[in-house]
Formats: sequence, C-alpha cells, structure tokens
Amino acid sequence: MFAWGGTLLIFFHHVVQFLPSEINIRGFGHLGVALFFFLSGYGLQEKVRENEAYLKGFLKKRIVKLYIPYLVATFVYIIIRLVFGIMYTIKEILISLGGFYTIVNFSWYIFLQLVLYLVFWFIYKKCDDNQRRIKALTVVILLIMGVCVVLHLPSYYYVSLFAFPLGVIVSEYQQSIIKITQGGMGIIFITLSTIVCVLCFSGMAASVCTCIFQSNNGLLKVVERGEMILCDISFTIIIVLVCSRIELKSKFFTQLGMISYEIYLFQGLFIKLFSETISLNNNFVFTISVSICVIITSIVLNKLNGRLVHKCLNYEPY
Repeated sequence: MFAWGGTLLIFFHHVVQFLPSEINIRGFGHLGVALFFFLSGYGLQEKVRENEAYLKGFLKKRIVKLYIPYLVATFVYIIIRLVFGIMYTIKEILISLGGFYTIVNFSWYIFLQLVLYLVFWFIYKKCDDNQRRIKALTVVILLIMGVCVVLHLPSYYYVSLFAFPLGVIVSEYQQSIIKITQGGMGIIFITLSTIVCVLCFSGMAASVCTCIFQSNNGLLKVVERGEMILCDISFTIIIVLVCSRIELKSKFFTQLGMISYEIYLFQGLFIKLFSETISLNNNFVFTISVSICVIITSIVLNKLNGRLVHKCLNYEPY
C-alpha cells in the first residue's frame, strides 16, 4: 500500500496543480513523499536485520537502481521535448545529470533519497549496535532538516524526512509495536493519529497563530512547517496501523506499486506537455490524458530499466 498509495498522492497532487480550471485544494503531495521515505527506511532496516552482509556493495546497488531510471527519464524528456521544439544546451544536460538543475520535473526527491542512502550507509558502517544506529540516524536527519531550514529551501524538501527514521524504528521494534497496538489500543492510536493529522492538515494552529500574532511571519512559518511535519508523521502512523490490521490485496495496485518510480519520473513530462505545450482545457480530459500516457510510458520503461539495472549489477532482477 505504501508504494502505490504514495504514488497516487504525489501524482494527483501535481495533476491538481496544473488543471486547466483551477481547483482550490490544500497541497497533499508531502503525505505521499512521507510514505515513500517510510518505506525506504523500513525496507533498508529489514534487509540489514535479515543479513548484515546487505551493507556490502550497498551504495553501488542503491545508486544504480536510483540513478539508471533517472538517466533514462532524462533522455526521454529531451527527445520528446525536442519533438515539440524545446531544446536543452549541453551545459543544462550535464548540470541536470548532476542534480543541480533537473530536466526531469519534480525529481528533487531522487537526490534527497541519495543523501539518505549515504547517511544510512555511513552510520551503519561505523556503528554495530542497532539502537545506537537508530539514535545517530535520527539525530542526523534532524540536523539535515535544520540545514534545509537555514538554507531557506522549500518546505517539501524536509517536512517528510522524519518518516525515514520512523520506518527504521518501526522495522526494529515492530513486534513490540504490534503487541502494544493490538485490540482497543490500536483503535485509540488510529483515532488520536487521525485527529492530529486532520487538525494539522487543516492548518488550525497556523490560523490561530495568524489571529494572535498577525505581524509575525517568521513564527507563522515555523508553525506551518511544524504542522506539516506532524501531519506527515501522524498520517504515516495511521497507514502503518491500518495495514497491520487489514490486509489490502489488489493485482492492479500491486502492479501500480511496481512501476511507482517510473510514474514519479514521468508524471512531470506529460503534466507539463498537456498543460503548456498542448493545452487541454478540460479538467477531466487533462487528467485522463496525463494518466494514460504516464502509465503506458512507465510500464514500457520499467522493463527497460530492469534490464539496464540487472546488466549493471549482474546480481538480481530489478
């Protein structure tokens, strides 16, 4: 559920932003990003718990699986946009490949994920004890969030980051968490998390802050970012607890989860294409056109990416 759920949240968040007829909806893409960061942290910790040797060649495996599809996407973006008369200079292409300027729309997540891989690998190579690893990882993630704030980076760069160590924590202590959240306690946790999520998503604290401190924009920004962070954490907790109690099976959504990375990479191509280059003036037609093109492209290129990654690693299917 985490993969396809996160994919749908991010995809439709971006679609809504570019609809021909504007719809005033509060941004919700950060919720999907939180699910992906949680899934990443949880999955990595599970692999390490199963076999410590997983850390051997870790960076090569993770970077190849992350970067090869990005290179393919960059090439496809360049070709399709060239067809419509949009050209990039060699300098722009090289800078994009380094992540400092991206031809692939909305791809900031990829390079932030790369940073998380580097942090995870470094801490887990230096520390042997899992509890110390988790503490160090949490502290470093908080520091990264602080640096993002100091550098005045957009909030979406860091509000979902804490979901990564949260995934690691849930993996490490999942048996204890299951015991605590069984029965009525699980319902209580879900209810409380839902209340926190709804209140934070609605921006209630920010609204109160605006009424009391009308001229303090700095404080308002801090409250808004805090609400988004709490919203992401509580939303992730809700999904974790619901999934621990209800088994959601669907062949369609399973397949969607398998191409989630490609959907993320190619959503921007067709959103921009149908909103700026080929102007579709109907919201429904725009949404359906983008969805069909993204899914078909993702299915085709997922297979290509799998072959390329397998060839580069020569160790397992994608």
